[in-house]
Amino acid sequence: MRALPIRHERISFANIAELPEMEVRFSACRFGVEGQYFDIVDFTKKAIDRWFLPTPRIAAAFELLKTNFPAQPLPYLYSNHEALYNEYFMQPHVAHLTATGTLITSFGNKGNGLCVCIVDTHSGQARIFPDDFDKKLMLYSSTCDLAKSGDKWLFARWPFEQTLDVMQGRRWMADCELAQLDLSTNKCDVLYRLTARDRIHQVTCSPDGRYIVLAPFHFELNVPYPSVPIQDDPEGYRRSHEGGMKKGIVVTIDLVRRCHWQTEIPVPVPAHFEFDPIDPHVFYLSAHNFFDRINTPMAGMGPMMLEGPGAILKMRIGDGTTEVAGAYSDDQFFRITQHMPFRLGDKTLIAVTTLPNKLDLLDACNMTLWRRVELFPAPPIDLSKTGNGECPLYPLSCFSVDVSRDGRYLVLESAKAFHVYDVVQDHLLGATVPRSIVPGSRGVGHTRSVGL
Repeated sequence: MRALPIRHERISFANIAELPEMEVRFSACRFGVEGQYFDIVDFTKKAIDRWFLPTPRIAAAFELLKTNFPAQPLPYLYSNHEALYNEYFMQPHVAHLTATGTLITSFGNKGNGLCVCIVDTHSGQARIFPDDFDKKLMLYSSTCDLAKSGDKWLFARWPFEQTLDVMQGRRWMADCELAQLDLSTNKCDVLYRLTARDRIHQVTCSPDGRYIVLAPFHFELNVPYPSVPIQDDPEGYRRSHEGGMKKGIVVTIDLVRRCHWQTEIPVPVPAHFEFDPIDPHVFYLSAHNFFDRINTPMAGMGPMMLEGPGAILKMRIGDGTTEVAGAYSDDQFFRITQHMPFRLGDKTLIAVTTLPNKLDLLDACNMTLWRRVELFPAPPIDLSKTGNGECPLYPLSCFSVDVSRDGRYLVLESAKAFHVYDVVQDHLLGATVPRSIVPGSRGVGHTRSVGL
């Protein structure tokens, strides 16, 4: 594997008063001009361990972009090929940490990444996987995962050129393979091959090791938005909303029977999912119901468009089927990123942040709202004028949630800080932890809980 230069620093937050003792640790990604920063935020140690890696430069991929898109307008209205390469393909999205201290990073916050970086946090050495990343150009899923054993890295990949064909309308599907890397031996085994949609956002194995679920992340309008702001053509936006968005899918692979099937999701834009902490064949899928204007003439004109409330769907895997077993939504359930099921006593709850200012706790058994917490004052989102609207963002809007081992505390990440909510006391603590983001960089992707 190709070695990478790396820097490490530790940022203590032990001097912050009124932070309770709690076992919660998660990763967070930052992207800057210099390269990538990967944080392990550990509330047990009350410190952030930060690892810096330069953005891997893959000359062959860059040249292929220029060959396929020789002139303006570039895809997604990027101003130059450098920005298209760095921001669409090589922004970090999520990072995992194994029990033995191996940090594995995935790229492709807006699309998918061209490689995977692996950091040994004990030796301080980093390398790029695979060895032939600069010769055999492949794209890797944005959120990969650890296999049940914890010592194998599970991912999906497909040829880079096929995604370039998809971007130009020359093909619809990609030749994908599901594989796992043994982190102790560096041996890579292909588990399954299939033809599927590209832009696979998440790949995760069921806790019993039998099934792999993957979620492609495509948001597609049936009627494109007008090329003017919403206030200049509200009727045009209403027509787009009434035309609807194309439904998304998830794919389930049965590793025992060596077959796969896909399930259409009733609410558009499924992306993130998490397995139930008790039942290995149940997972909770977030369907976001937004449209990112990055791939329209409206790019750069503001935040993403909300096409209606999202939903959390309870999905159950059976014999050759994956079905919707329950769902939660309401008129203010606007979703963007990940969610987290967890146990509190004998109850399974799902922690979900919603825009602009809510934390919702769902009862996973019957998929009902158990508690709604207002994190800060903000007017409710009103889409009544056109059926859709621009997504309002505030500095304290929270996009990520992680849970302490005992289920008592939730840590939420906003643009300002890490905030702590006490589930038992139903109380948002006044003490917060600064994100300590390096000047010139910004937070990207979302957090991911890592083992303690």
